[in-house]
Amino acid sequence: MYKQAIVIRGDLRLSRGKLCSQACHAAISAATRSRHFTQWERDGQKKVVLRAKNTEHLIMLHHLCDRHKI
Repeated sequence: MYKQAIVIRGDLRLSRGKLCSQACHAAISAATRSRHFTQWERDGQKKVVLRAKNTEHLIMLHHLCDRHKI
């Protein structure tokens, strides 16, 4: 089963609507470029939204995901 993790920076000063809009753009772009898109779609397009404190935290999460092949 595949689940898309959407990570939003908590330090961005955007309205909730703008933040959601930007997250949706990024999520769709990432999903359609994924080699796992078809299976993810069949699995019900599951998603989880997470928050990173700032850019450094986001980069650390990215490295952790790479290290654990997530």
